[in-house]
Amino acid sequence: MINLTKKVMDFILQIRENGGKITKSEQNMFDSVRYYFIVNYLFSNGILTCNGVNENNQKVWCFTDKGRKIADYIFKIKEVYYGSEKKGKGNSSW
Repeated sequence: MINLTKKVMDFILQIRENGGKITKSEQNMFDSVRYYFIVNYLFSNGILTCNGVNENNQKVWCFTDKGRKIADYIFKIKEVYYGSEKKGKGNSSW
Protein backbone atom coordinates (compact mmCIF):
# COMPACT_ATOMS: atom_id res chain seq x y z
CA MET A 1 0.00 0.00 0.00
CA ILE A 2 1.23 3.48 -0.83
CA ASN A 3 2.00 5.93 1.94
CA LEU A 4 0.64 9.34 0.89
CA THR A 5 2.76 11.69 2.94
CA LYS A 6 2.36 15.43 2.59
CA LYS A 7 5.40 15.67 0.28
CA VAL A 8 4.09 12.85 -1.91
CA MET A 9 0.68 14.52 -2.20
CA ASP A 10 2.28 17.88 -2.97
CA PHE A 11 4.34 16.27 -5.73
CA ILE A 12 1.28 14.50 -7.15
CA LEU A 13 -0.55 17.84 -7.22
CA GLN A 14 2.42 19.48 -8.94
CA ILE A 15 2.29 16.81 -11.64
CA ARG A 16 -1.47 17.36 -11.98
CA GLU A 17 -0.93 21.11 -12.37
CA ASN A 18 1.67 20.37 -15.05
CA GLY A 19 -0.88 18.58 -17.21
CA GLY A 20 -0.43 15.11 -15.73
CA LYS A 21 3.22 14.74 -16.74
CA ILE A 22 6.61 15.80 -15.37
CA THR A 23 10.31 15.74 -16.14
CA LYS A 24 13.20 16.41 -13.80
CA SER A 25 13.65 19.96 -15.08
CA GLU A 26 9.92 20.79 -14.82
CA GLN A 27 9.68 20.08 -11.10
CA ASN A 28 10.90 22.39 -8.37
CA MET A 29 10.34 20.42 -5.18
CA PHE A 30 13.31 18.05 -4.98
CA ASP A 31 16.99 17.85 -5.74
CA SER A 32 18.02 15.23 -8.31
CA VAL A 33 18.44 12.33 -5.90
CA ARG A 34 15.15 12.90 -4.07
CA TYR A 35 13.35 13.41 -7.38
CA TYR A 36 14.48 10.00 -8.63
CA PHE A 37 13.53 8.37 -5.32
CA ILE A 38 9.99 9.76 -5.38
CA VAL A 39 9.47 9.03 -9.08
CA ASN A 40 10.62 5.45 -8.54
CA TYR A 41 8.33 5.18 -5.50
CA LEU A 42 5.32 6.39 -7.49
CA PHE A 43 6.27 4.19 -10.46
CA SER A 44 6.60 1.07 -8.29
CA ASN A 45 3.15 1.78 -6.80
CA GLY A 46 1.47 2.16 -10.20
CA ILE A 47 0.92 5.92 -10.00
CA LEU A 48 3.38 7.00 -12.72
CA THR A 49 4.63 5.47 -15.94
CA CYS A 50 7.35 6.53 -18.36
CA ASN A 51 6.05 8.04 -21.58
CA GLY A 52 9.29 8.38 -23.53
CA VAL A 53 11.86 11.15 -23.40
CA ASN A 54 11.82 14.85 -24.24
CA GLU A 55 14.20 16.85 -26.43
CA ASN A 56 16.68 17.08 -23.54
CA ASN A 57 16.69 13.27 -23.24
CA GLN A 58 14.86 13.43 -19.89
CA LYS A 59 12.24 10.82 -19.12
CA VAL A 60 8.69 12.11 -19.26
CA TRP A 61 6.68 10.63 -16.40
CA CYS A 62 2.90 10.69 -16.65
CA PHE A 63 0.00 9.44 -14.56
CA THR A 64 -1.46 6.01 -15.02
CA ASP A 65 -5.27 5.82 -14.82
CA LYS A 66 -4.89 4.96 -11.14
CA GLY A 67 -2.54 7.92 -10.62
CA ARG A 68 -4.90 10.34 -12.37
CA LYS A 69 -7.77 9.25 -10.12
CA ILE A 70 -5.65 9.61 -6.99
CA ALA A 71 -4.50 13.09 -8.09
CA ASP A 72 -8.09 14.15 -8.74
CA TYR A 73 -9.18 12.89 -5.29
CA ILE A 74 -6.33 14.70 -3.56
CA PHE A 75 -7.22 17.89 -5.44
CA LYS A 76 -10.91 17.57 -4.51
CA ILE A 77 -10.09 16.94 -0.84
CA LYS A 78 -7.87 20.02 -0.81
CA GLU A 79 -10.60 22.03 -2.51
CA VAL A 80 -13.26 20.93 0.00
CA TYR A 81 -10.97 21.53 2.96
CA TYR A 82 -9.75 24.97 1.93
CA GLY A 83 -12.54 26.11 -0.35
CA SER A 84 -11.60 29.40 -1.97
CA GLU A 85 -9.42 30.56 0.93
CA LYS A 86 -6.03 31.90 0.02
CA LYS A 87 -3.08 30.07 1.53
CA GLY A 88 -0.73 31.82 3.89
CA LYS A 89 3.04 31.73 3.81
CA GLY A 90 4.87 28.48 3.27
CA ASN A 91 5.95 26.11 0.56
CA SER A 92 3.11 23.65 0.96
CA SER A 93 -0.09 23.43 -1.00
CA TRP A 94 -1.83 22.23 2.19
